Amino acid sequence: MADIQKIAERIFAHVENGDLPSGYAVAMGALIEIYAHDEQVHAWVLEALPAAVDKLLACMVRHGPLLNDRWIHAYLRQSEEESAVDALSWDAIGL
Repeated sequence: MADIQKIAERIFAHVENGDLPSGYAVAMGALIEIYAHDEQVHAWVLEALPAAVDKLLACMVRHGPLLNDRWIHAYLRQSEEESAVDALSWDAIGL
């Protein structure tokens, strides 16, 4: 559900305005590159909420794995596992 074009426009505007460090522009560029060539990343972005993509970018800036496909795939696996655990927790309490 995330629109990578809109996210990129927002991130680049915030970097240009000085609201975010330049690392976010670099991370966004790297994510766009990987998104264009990696079907799993592409599918995840299309299904993810914009906040999840924002969190991925923040982790990329913090940990510096730019253009590291293995790191991004590990992040996506962990994210999916955490989502599954959260879903099970809600099921357990009847919601």
